[in-house]
Amino acid sequence: MADEITVVGSYADSIQAHLACARLANAGIEAHVFDEWIVSADPLLGPAVGWIRVVVRACDTEAATASLAEETETKAADRICPECSSTNIGESRAGGRFAFLTILFLGFPIGRSQLACRCEDCGHTWRE
Repeated sequence: MADEITVVGSYADSIQAHLACARLANAGIEAHVFDEWIVSADPLLGPAVGWIRVVVRACDTEAATASLAEETETKAADRICPECSSTNIGESRAGGRFAFLTILFLGFPIGRSQLACRCEDCGHTWRE
């Protein structure tokens, strides 16, 4: 049982995976990033391999999940809707379609994706 590992997070971006790994290391939990190079080399393989995974020992699963959930709750609580002051905020990436189309037609991306926030209560959207 000491050699068993469990996945505590899957990320499409290697930076986010390494940030999660660093958060866990800061909490005293040994964590590792799996499949980073596969997904970085060919993002279309992400769904096939389960994206970039952060894994911990099976005995540290509960503590790691709690540590990552605490960070997510703190991050989400920092966002407040400028229209209705709600904290029920969803997020998505904007601009990815344009970059994809420029890769398709030009062979290289133009532009970058930005974080777009949407209030789930009033429907207001804004960029951060």
